[in-house]
Amino acid sequence: MKLVKQHINYKHNSRRAAFKLVQNNFKKVEFEA
Repeated sequence: MKLVKQHINYKHNSRRAAFKLVQNNFKKVEFEA
């Protein structure tokens, strides 16, 4: 059960990290433009 919860957290965190990465890239592009 704990392992499943950790897996769900991992998926959620990786999705959030990917979203942050996209946001940062977008800001960088906006700044450079």
